[in-house]
Amino acid sequence: MSDMVSFAVTATWSGTSVVLAVAGELDLAAAAAWDASIDEAMGQVPSSVAVDLAATTFVDSSGLRLLLMLRHRAAEAGTTFTMTNISAAVARLLEVTGLTDLLGEPSPETTTP
Repeated sequence: MSDMVSFAVTATWSGTSVVLAVAGELDLAAAAAWDASIDEAMGQVPSSVAVDLAATTFVDSSGLRLLLMLRHRAAEAGTTFTMTNISAAVARLLEVTGLTDLLGEPSPETTTP
């Protein structure tokens, strides 16, 4: 196994909005790092949070759970939640699991093939 980082979240703020860029595999192994990133971002009470999946290489059921938990936490805080740069594979996973409507259908300009 290599020493490559298999997961990272980078928060970029613009006023009270934050974009969380997810790199690597969003799965059970990423849960602790994800939770820490989300706690830090949501602790600053953003008006909106966008999850950018452009550099996400894999999402499993645990990753879907993490996204759902963030969506729920954002809703409770009155924060707008969106996902951007959703790959075709992740879009298909959302469709198969019936989560497209819940997590938001990507617009053509933010979806990557």
